Amino acid sequence: MSTSSCRRRRSRRAASAATSIWSSSAARTSSTSACGCTRTTRCPVPEPIDSKPECQPIMSVHSSDRFRQQAVEALRHAKFKFPSRRKIFIWKKWGFTKYDRDQHQVYWDEVCLVSDGCGVKFFTDHGPLKKREAYERARLA
Repeated sequence: MSTSSCRRRRSRRAASAATSIWSSSAARTSSTSACGCTRTTRCPVPEPIDSKPECQPIMSVHSSDRFRQQAVEALRHAKFKFPSRRKIFIWKKWGFTKYDRDQHQVYWDEVCLVSDGCGVKFFTDHGPLKKREAYERARLA
């Protein structure tokens, strides 16, 4: 038996170490195969959840404004499932747009914002009027 075939095999002990949570030094197993070559196998150990950066979101919930309290309460219950301290952030933007909630409402009332799929289009007072007139005709029709 060649030594190259020894290196390709995996021991059962090393495979079971990947499923349990050991430290990285305990996950290394050294074994001797039938041909006598010694090999060391290092098993990947899952990283604990606490090792994530502080600002990385773990989960996100999209809901309308009238269900804000229910969404915050659901996230408050869910954060107890993760170790260490977790914060709940409320997005200040309106939906998937780049405008704040109060700014979005002012622009929407002035008809500066136009619905465009899941986002919005911003019309300014400058530029050609053909696009704006075409939109107004389509909106009123």
